[in-house]
Amino acid sequence: PRAMEAATKYFLTQATASMLLMMGIIINLLHSGQWTVSKDLNP
Repeated sequence: PRAMEAATKYFLTQATASMLLMMGIIINLLHSGQWTVSKDLNP
């Protein structure tokens, strides 16, 4: 049915968005060594 197809597409879209967000956070943590998004350029 169309409802099942729509629910599956919605679930996959949300799962992909969550994965990309988590991957970005982890890459930021590994690259900068801190959890904050913004970092002072002049220490």
